Amino acid sequence: MQAIIDFFRSEMGRRVTAWILVCLSGAAKGGLLPLDYAIPIVGLTTGHVLLMLGVGVGSTSGSSTRQ
Repeated sequence: MQAIIDFFRSEMGRRVTAWILVCLSGAAKGGLLPLDYAIPIVGLTTGHVLLMLGVGVGSTSGSSTRQ
């Protein structure tokens, strides 16, 4: 367990974590991740978990502004 904690405290661990969060954010924004998927036992949705991790996801509901 200490090795995992040390990894996330290291520079490499912080960079990997930041890269993964950027990828998750892009996937959620692009519609590849369902934000309303309920996670069993935990009682949260994927959107809630991503918000707890600090992944900012813009609203995808409403009318589209693309022309």
